[in-house]
Amino acid sequence: MPLSRLAPLLAPEEREWVQRLHFERDRRRYTAGRLWLRWLIAAHVGATPAEIRFRPGPYGKPALVSPGHARCLRFSASYSGDLALFAVARDTEVGVDVERLRPDVDVEQVAASFFARGEREALRSLAADVRMRAFFTCWTRKEAYVKALGVGLSLPLDSFDVSAGLEVGRVPDWYSISGPAGEWSLGDVEVAAGYAAAIAVEGRTHRVPRAAAPIGGSLATVLGIR
Repeated sequence: MPLSRLAPLLAPEEREWVQRLHFERDRRRYTAGRLWLRWLIAAHVGATPAEIRFRPGPYGKPALVSPGHARCLRFSASYSGDLALFAVARDTEVGVDVERLRPDVDVEQVAASFFARGEREALRSLAADVRMRAFFTCWTRKEAYVKALGVGLSLPLDSFDVSAGLEVGRVPDWYSISGPAGEWSLGDVEVAAGYAAAIAVEGRTHRVPRAAAPIGGSLATVLGIR
């Protein structure tokens, strides 16, 4: 079914955002991603996609407000290039991030501005041919953690260290991070060649089943937290 026939399922603010996007490709990707998220949540809570409604938190992280019986569900979504990454969990905060590997990024300069000291040292210790991949692995871990916390830019990215096992890259390479918000589990997610992705889950290590499906010419990876 054409996406244009499904677009009415989006909330008014989502449709308004679609109209702001300049390129048709971006409009289709955004629409497909939001619809996929609605179908995913609806399947978990026994509702229809049209019943799903969100509200932004204090720092922009969306929460489920309708249907009311499903407010215990937590979710996170990330989009980059031709990929979309989603995660859902019950009564457990979760965050995901996916990034297309971009060789034009000055990893040294970005790391100097946003990475903790241990992360910068870990990057410098790596051979040049693996440093870019390691940079994006580190970046997605940090973004997933911040998104799971739901605190936005109020938490400086250089205030915590996620460099554990950075040179290893096993999937999922679970490890713990402790801070003022308690203990969290972080893991790298294998999605597709040319991309890095990570997930952050409240508490200790979780089992994470995964499924993949095409959305509007792109690929969606879904993580379900157990």
